[in-house]
Amino acid sequence: MDTKDKKITVEIPLANGCTLYRRPNEVGGFVYSSDEIGCGVHVWDTALVDHRTLLTAMVDYHTLMYRESLHHNAMINAHEWRCFVCDRLRDDCFISVRKRDLSEQNHYPPGTIVFNLKYCNDKTYCTQASLHEAIPIK
Repeated sequence: MDTKDKKITVEIPLANGCTLYRRPNEVGGFVYSSDEIGCGVHVWDTALVDHRTLLTAMVDYHTLMYRESLHHNAMINAHEWRCFVCDRLRDDCFISVRKRDLSEQNHYPPGTIVFNLKYCNDKTYCTQASLHEAIPIK
């Protein structure tokens, strides 16, 4: 008797602790399902979708997730600045900027070299120190 007639289901352990099930379909291929959501979910029918299509979809999905994670991380970091006085990394709302024109001391016309001194606007020490020219430029 042919094993496809018996509808034998093969259990394949997954890395996440769930199981992938493979059983023969009606046309000589396989149907894959998984118990990842409890009652089971259809994963793939080889008679309906070519394996290259499935692989392309998986690569596309992972590419999108990677790009989204890069964008998410960039957005988190884009809202943080380092205080030039206390050297702490602070959220954007706690940082202010004083512009210093360094052009004259470097023998350039005014406005050629402008330094943005970032400082904590909620810390008195940082705010007062940002007013003095003695703050070293890092």
